Amino acid sequence: EFPGNHSVTPESSKVLQASSIWDEAAVTVTVIEVKPPTMFRSMTSSKEDKARARREHEDMLLKMAESGVKQAAAEVTVACPLAVALDSRMTERRNFSQSLMLLEEGEQTGDQVPAPEASADVAVVQAIPENEEAAGFSMKPLRGVSLHNIMSFSALSTMAAADEKDEHRKGKKAQSHYEAFNIDVPVVVVSSEVAPWSKTGGLGLVAASYSYEFARNGHRTMVISPKYKHYEQLEYVGETRVRVQDREENVRYWHRRMDYGEGKGTDFIFVEHPCIGRDGGLYNGNDGREYEDNLLRFTLLSLAAMEAPLILNLNGQGTYGDKVLFLANDWQAGLVPLYLCYKYRNNDCYTEARCIYVIHNLGYQGQYHKVDACRFFGVDEK
Repeated sequence: EFPGNHSVTPESSKVLQASSIWDEAAVTVTVIEVKPPTMFRSMTSSKEDKARARREHEDMLLKMAESGVKQAAAEVTVACPLAVALDSRMTERRNFSQSLMLLEEGEQTGDQVPAPEASADVAVVQAIPENEEAAGFSMKPLRGVSLHNIMSFSALSTMAAADEKDEHRKGKKAQSHYEAFNIDVPVVVVSSEVAPWSKTGGLGLVAASYSYEFARNGHRTMVISPKYKHYEQLEYVGETRVRVQDREENVRYWHRRMDYGEGKGTDFIFVEHPCIGRDGGLYNGNDGREYEDNLLRFTLLSLAAMEAPLILNLNGQGTYGDKVLFLANDWQAGLVPLYLCYKYRNNDCYTEARCIYVIHNLGYQGQYHKVDACRFFGVDEK
């Protein structure tokens, strides 16, 4: 056999070096061990590797959170006086948003701390309507409770205007006791209601309060809500196409700026689409039945909300950009965190954005069955 032939088995982290002399039928083969270029690899890792690692980390955090849900719920039910009182009630009387307003006289919520007698807080009392009282309607008297204990603003009809709030804050009791941080991060509030344009309960009022409070504290603030009707003093600012259920849908944006003085204010954005504006209510028709395409309507709201900070140049200040804080409210905006994590971040967008998901009424969960979720929402099976 020719003496220069060699059979070599490759090994990882090793380099084969073969050297020979011209005109000589011989070759010297040596194996050189080489340390893995870890630093080089970390510097040249692809975006796909980073995205995969981030998703694995998020999955781990999600599993950790889910593993403690039942235990946490049990602890709350035992430790929270209000939860104990609600759990002991009949099912039809467990409306959390009105729980403290409908306590019958003498019913307790555990170890309550009595309010000082000198307190001037407003108390809410359930009274018999005049027409029912005249007709001989009778009911068990209910006691009023301090606004300190009310868990929802559903019973309130309006909130003070910005100038009234500013005047009220001049009082000593109304001074803010915290300092706002990360003022450079814009806040994007996504809500199916915002007063005074749309309101069925407390959600619209709270969304309106968000719009004022974040702007007042120095954040550039945007509120995104559906354009259910024709609203006055709106300006068309753009449109885009989004994909739902394998179809391209065109959504239009309408804008109104509300100024609160000292250069602070809020950008109200209203999303227009043929399926959003209806003759009936916000969620139900005049017959009281829920609109059959509510899932489509609020999927469009969530997608339009994700696009708005990226494409709308408002007030000559440029776009909000992809480093923002989303404040998504109730199930109608529940797709915002999903799209943030599994659509936009997978495409290297909104990598520095965060989302806070706020539940105002757990009784409405937006459950729609027999829907091909991956195809409808345009996400993968994960």
